[in-house]
Amino acid sequence: MPIIIASLHGSNTCAVGDFAVTAYEPVFEMCRKLVAAGVNPQTRLECYRGSTLAFVVNAIGKGAGLTVEDDHRGTPRFRKWRGPRLRRSP
Repeated sequence: MPIIIASLHGSNTCAVGDFAVTAYEPVFEMCRKLVAAGVNPQTRLECYRGSTLAFVVNAIGKGAGLTVEDDHRGTPRFRKWRGPRLRRSP
């Protein structure tokens, strides 16, 4: 199984080679970006903060289908990704 190595910066940035994303859930956003770029959805993504393995996604295709949303108490929860959110005009 192929493996992609990513680096995490701060709380909201994930980078792989020339790709970088900044998001509330940067690892899952990176999964979506990699799948959209044509990377095999079965590819494993290992995310490091410095030299420490911080997060693993066994298949980026599955990671692309997830997001993190706060529940009614403000606690972050894994959820199914429903696509980009549209901003409402005032």
